[in-house]
Amino acid sequence: MMTEPPAGSAARTRDWRARRRQHPGGLTQVITWVPSEYAAQLRKIFALLGDPDWRGIAYRSVVAPWLHRRRPGMFRGAGDGYAIEIDAPEIDNGRELIPIGGRIFGADRSFVELNPVEADELNKNLQAAIAGVARDFLARHGLEKHLRDRTGVLLPDIAPHHAGYRPPDMEVYDVDRPENEQQYVVREATVVAEICSSQEPIAIDTVSEGIHELRYLGGGGMPSRALLVIGIKGDHGRTIDDQSSLITLIGLPGGGTPPTLVFADLVKTVREKFLAGHDAPLRYLDVEPNEFSPSAALRMSEVKPNDGDFSALQWLPNPKISFGLNYGLRAALEDYRAWRRRGRLSEADVEALGSLGDGGGGN
Repeated sequence: MMTEPPAGSAARTRDWRARRRQHPGGLTQVITWVPSEYAAQLRKIFALLGDPDWRGIAYRSVVAPWLHRRRPGMFRGAGDGYAIEIDAPEIDNGRELIPIGGRIFGADRSFVELNPVEADELNKNLQAAIAGVARDFLARHGLEKHLRDRTGVLLPDIAPHHAGYRPPDMEVYDVDRPENEQQYVVREATVVAEICSSQEPIAIDTVSEGIHELRYLGGGGMPSRALLVIGIKGDHGRTIDDQSSLITLIGLPGGGTPPTLVFADLVKTVREKFLAGHDAPLRYLDVEPNEFSPSAALRMSEVKPNDGDFSALQWLPNPKISFGLNYGLRAALEDYRAWRRRGRLSEADVEALGSLGDGGGGN
């Protein structure tokens, strides 16, 4: 069982941040004007958003959708085939505050905009549904009138029991919070290790020929994913030149720890599994999709070992690549998205779709 973060993960993060400062598109300082009374709060928020590891990716994924909307959001939620957004601000109709609008998205990316009255009705229905599901869950699991806090995820300022307060109607009081940040990190790693202890350190699933999903444990033992694209010498859509083969690792939004931080370990596994005995020279690309780019821009660096030493890698930003390779990497991402969507279907759904493909007769 893992009781502490993987050795060297903090150092790798520091090294990566240092490298990112050295090239365009890397880490940089952002300066903006904010209301003085919110400066301290916003400074903490910006620090969370700017973290280059999986935590920052998760925080940015919450904020990023609102960059493409003219209203802030009160609520976003998704179900199978549908998604709902309720917009802020709330407006006063003379009796109560109601949301200014919202929308419902369908599976085909169509959407229906809601007027304030419709958005208010939907919002109240959502609140009632959430309350019902929560009550049912607590009852089925025997957790009614329980207070449980063994993680310390909520900070003391919104966890009043941290100061010894016990709500009078609680029948079971199960509180054992970590005392400091280090204890929190250790417990978080332990929780992940208990769930993921049966996983291989690096697991590989094939998406299509030359395209694979890598699953690995990243910083703090967090489950992480990356896309692997292998181009063999002569494959013009997946190589940089005609003399070498290419291993490309693509970080995925919401995929946990970026492959940049564990690049040497991932490449070693890929070479052993797919390219043992391969005689062509190998080159390596580290690719990060730009989370905030409407055109889905790709940030690329060529990674070179120092005299063949993979413990001393160099990141060279913006390598010169062909239009064909750029297109090939984008096509690989589209293949991966389609593969992930198919993976959400049940076996019955897959069989039904298969029968449509052969006319239903299997001939």
